Amino acid sequence: MSGFNKLAKSISDTGSHLCVGLDPADGDVDRMRYIIKETHGYACAYKMNLAFYLGQDLEEVVDLFKWDMGDRPLILDAKWGDIENTADKYAYYAFITLNVDGVTINPYMGSDSIKAFSKYSDKFMFSLAYTSNPSSSIQRKMLDNGLDIGEEYATEAYHCGIDNNVGLVAGANPYKSYIHNVRREFPDAWILVPGVGPQGGVLSTAVKGASSGSDRFIINAGRSILEAASPRDMAMSYRDLINSYKETSSDSK
Repeated sequence: MSGFNKLAKSISDTGSHLCVGLDPADGDVDRMRYIIKETHGYACAYKMNLAFYLGQDLEEVVDLFKWDMGDRPLILDAKWGDIENTADKYAYYAFITLNVDGVTINPYMGSDSIKAFSKYSDKFMFSLAYTSNPSSSIQRKMLDNGLDIGEEYATEAYHCGIDNNVGLVAGANPYKSYIHNVRREFPDAWILVPGVGPQGGVLSTAVKGASSGSDRFIINAGRSILEAASPRDMAMSYRDLINSYKETSSDSK
């Protein structure tokens, strides 16, 4: 049974593909707990970036978040990737010590690093394929020269999954989106899409690409919700817009 079953159930229960990013610039855990409570009715998952919680008691923070979010999946955005015996420690910490539902990983070190995570078949992970940061333009330069490094990494990671428990990160890059490419090459894959909102990614393009023939996707939004006058209203707006673009994508097939 795939580790993504919990995420699939949450999407079904909430009618939402919105993942809320819990990335407080000041490390304010209480503020993030407020965000969870305000957005709980509109989010299918939450993603916390490890960097914003370093120096805190991470086990306690995760316990508090999981208490507040109930049956919503919690993803630890750590982008871990290392040689196998080191990756084993990261995976054990994430899935056993913290008991998060999913993590983000970096496939650069190859299959032995990925399998250290994917062997936890009741958990899930999203492996970097195409990112949304400005300097990811190096991938576009490689593509222009006939080398699709993102697709190579995605293929390696996806086939390391157990019961399809490895998904892919395809960022809503404002310069060029590769989400359509990922969905075309991996029609059954789960896709995590960061980069909409302040990073400049276009929500409609992201949703239409990720939802082409599949409901296996989540759209992450962080700062635009955290900094909104009403996080609840912003989350509701994201949920509704994502669903409207998804329906448009489905109708157009």
